[in-house]
Amino acid sequence: MKSYFFYFFGTGLAFSLLLACSPTKNTFMSRNMNALGTKFNVLYNGQLALDKGLKELDEAYQDNFYERIPIEPLKVDENLFRPSLKGNNNFKNFDRAEEKAVKAVQIHGMTIKGVEHNTQIDEAYLLLGKARYYTQRFVPALDAFNHTIKNDSKADLIYETKLWQAKTQIRLQNEELAIESLKNMLRFNKVPENTVENSQTAIAMAYSQIDSTDQVIKHLKLATKIGKNSVQNSRNLIVLGQLYREKVQIDSSNLSFNALLNYKKAPYKFKVQAQIELAKNYEAAKDSVGGVLMMKLEKMIKDFNNSPYLGGLYYVMGDIKHKNNDLTQAKAYYNLSLNAKNSDKNQKLLAYEQLAAIHIEERKYVTAGKYYDSIIRTSDNINTKKLRQIIRKSDKLADVILYDDLAQRNDSLLRIMQLDTSAQVTFFKNHIAKLQQHEKDSIKQALAAIKEKELNNQPSFIGANASKSSFYFYNNELVGFGKQEFVKVWGVLKLTDNWRYSDNMNTSSSVIASTTDKVQAKINPKFQLNFYLNNLPTSAKERDSITNIRNDAYYQLGLIYKEQFNDYPMAVYYLDSLLNLNPNKDRLLPIHYHLYKIYSLTDTLKASDEKDFIVTNYPDSRYAQLILKPGQQLVFADKDSPEAQYKIAYNAYRDANFVLADSLATAALETYQGLPIVPKFKLLKAYAIVKLDGYKAFNELMKAIALEFPNTIEGKKAKKTLTTIKEDLAKADDFSTQKNQDNLFLAHQAPNKLDLSKLETQLKDIVLSEEFSNLTVDIKPYNRSTKLFLIKGFINEDAISDFTNFVNNKYKNVLPKDFFVISQSSYNKIQLYKNLNSYLKK
Repeated sequence: MKSYFFYFFGTGLAFSLLLACSPTKNTFMSRNMNALGTKFNVLYNGQLALDKGLKELDEAYQDNFYERIPIEPLKVDENLFRPSLKGNNNFKNFDRAEEKAVKAVQIHGMTIKGVEHNTQIDEAYLLLGKARYYTQRFVPALDAFNHTIKNDSKADLIYETKLWQAKTQIRLQNEELAIESLKNMLRFNKVPENTVENSQTAIAMAYSQIDSTDQVIKHLKLATKIGKNSVQNSRNLIVLGQLYREKVQIDSSNLSFNALLNYKKAPYKFKVQAQIELAKNYEAAKDSVGGVLMMKLEKMIKDFNNSPYLGGLYYVMGDIKHKNNDLTQAKAYYNLSLNAKNSDKNQKLLAYEQLAAIHIEERKYVTAGKYYDSIIRTSDNINTKKLRQIIRKSDKLADVILYDDLAQRNDSLLRIMQLDTSAQVTFFKNHIAKLQQHEKDSIKQALAAIKEKELNNQPSFIGANASKSSFYFYNNELVGFGKQEFVKVWGVLKLTDNWRYSDNMNTSSSVIASTTDKVQAKINPKFQLNFYLNNLPTSAKERDSITNIRNDAYYQLGLIYKEQFNDYPMAVYYLDSLLNLNPNKDRLLPIHYHLYKIYSLTDTLKASDEKDFIVTNYPDSRYAQLILKPGQQLVFADKDSPEAQYKIAYNAYRDANFVLADSLATAALETYQGLPIVPKFKLLKAYAIVKLDGYKAFNELMKAIALEFPNTIEGKKAKKTLTTIKEDLAKADDFSTQKNQDNLFLAHQAPNKLDLSKLETQLKDIVLSEEFSNLTVDIKPYNRSTKLFLIKGFINEDAISDFTNFVNNKYKNVLPKDFFVISQSSYNKIQLYKNLNSYLKK
């Protein structure tokens, strides 16, 4: 009986306690039990999830210390503004925190008659708002914060909630409202000290959004005076130092960074960055400071704990050397920063930029261009203002790289061509030996690297990870190198027993070396002597072509250095060198004129010599007029101006007088050499040529334009056209794909000198009088010597047969006997490719 009594008594007591804890009843037991369950169960787990999410966010976030860092390390992605982010792995901990906060409100909330009696619910709403804030859903977050402020103004966390409400308003670009709200809150003396610090930081963040630098500095200083939050305080000191540097208040900037170095609670990464920021403030005039800084930085580099920061440390050391004009050391440190293991991408981009700047100072424009190309390849976003500037600089250097490569390559080729046969053989043998040795060294280095890597790897099973196994034959890369080494030593052997002891085996070092060389030659033609000798140009025509390309490269380099870089010594070097290389006579006058313009700025005596040369030898030239009458240089707009001559040539082209257009453009190219209008004349000539000589000649001219003027509008247009010409030329003689014969021509070819006006008049009269109104008569040029007489508008071959029979019967001897039928599409093709003979044969 007793046992039954205790059983029923215990059950009843438990049931009574459960009823007493109901969130719908405002009792002492209910309030405390629900608050206890909310705090130590639901909210505890929610806060753990939030803290874990913040830790992941902090680890993933990377500051770009080469710009002013944000006050709050939260990167807002506009693509994330959507109603729900559930399932996004980046926010799974924040989602869990939000779920716990919602659970706390829904299960443990005690809102009775509009009043909340669970003292932990304000913390649940704060957790809910924070979780939404960090998942960048700022409107729902603001709703959570507003709920507490509106419904529970006496809540324990009311000041912190107001702080987060203001931070959310800042993210929603309501900066002025946030500033007013926080300043009103800070008037109360009851605000906790850590909330005051965070509020001052938030006000600074708001002012930074509206670009009020002085106010940002004021409130960051107020925040740093409290300094309870070690991480945020360290960040505030960094931002303060950067702001002072932007205002060129270097002493105040240094004070901020030194304060961070002396701040004991600061995270180590911020202390290292403070030292780097101090080095950025270095001024070349203060030599003693530079020496001390270098000593500190060198000491930091030797510290193993600083290995993650080596890229930044090497960069600022290079920066100091650069400011002191020690370019060799600066380049060495910049390269070390690039090769550092944990080098930051932003720091790499700056190192590339500084290396490019140094090489421009040293007049090594080709190398500088390669560094700019590295910046463009490495950058994630090409739409930034800075990168657009880099792209413009790179484009300016593109011509230098192109023509420098042409000049060097063709200079080398011409030097080799001048050698006798025995000297050429010796030269190429030495070249092949160097290539072979380089390949052997490369293979040895690769094998050593792989072996070292294999030693560091743990053993793995055969299967998916077999290629990474420490066992030799499970590593495909290592086996590949091993096979190459075997072939080089033993040669290519037949699959036989006892191969090593066969009669055909000769293991003497000379034979092995010979076999190795033969195998290399068999594998790659670059190891064959005949490959070079057979491909070496030998004819006079080839030599002239190579010489012309080299000379043109020298000329273009001279103009680029003169006009784009104002590098007059380099311009003089190439133009003067070109004069010693016997250039074409057409180039002599422009070369001397450009030298005259350069010497006018640098050497008056040499300028006088160049002037005398031009005026004496070319008295009637445009260049002589420009020298003798410089005042007319800007107002030269008579009938002989290049612009007027271009208009005349273009009108001739428009009127289908292609021979005249070509003749005028050719004459203009000789007269106006070296002037900016030359590419326009050359392109006009190309379009006239395609009408006279066809696509093949047009293709050659377009190649020349793309090569000579790559950065002009005409050069880019030529380059674009070339991509389609190649495909079209392959189909030039294919007339099988012509359209259905819905529009046929009756055509007759005749010499240009032959007068066809009588035939034209007769056939026009026949067409008008005999009700052939659908037909037209026309004469079109075909090439330089031939024109085509056309009767257009036939719908099929029966119509042509009817027309010819009618004309021959009624008007005898009017139609020439050699008329042929051609469709509209085939006619267009023969006009493009000038392949009428191919069409007639088919």
